Amino acid sequence: MKINTVLGPMDTKDMGVTLMHEHIATVDWNFARAFAGFYDREETVRLFCEEMEKLKPYGVKTFVDATAITLGRDITLLRECMERSGINIIACTGLYWQEWPNYEYGADPRFLADMLIQEIEHGMEGTDSK
Repeated sequence: MKINTVLGPMDTKDMGVTLMHEHIATVDWNFARAFAGFYDREETVRLFCEEMEKLKPYGVKTFVDATAITLGRDITLLRECMERSGINIIACTGLYWQEWPNYEYGADPRFLADMLIQEIEHGMEGTDSK
């Protein structure tokens, strides 16, 4: 069976020990835009790679990043972390319902479903990562 990582499909038998609900970075993009230096992308990648090296001897091969869209999910960051660390990264789609005001005020749920299905079938944030 295959599962999508941020760099493409992998066989589930190659997942190894899997961390199931993790976050590489949760970033408030409003703060990041407003305040230079609020978020250090390179330091985030470096720290992730450093921590994953400590876990590899224990068989950790896969990291499920549960950072939803509204928590600042950044697919290009996840792709870079996977490339540099050698750890498989599986990303999520979705958001917290209370953080999307239109949903709260009666938007057609099919509208939201169509957006999320688009990510699953075609890729996230303009990439081919599914």
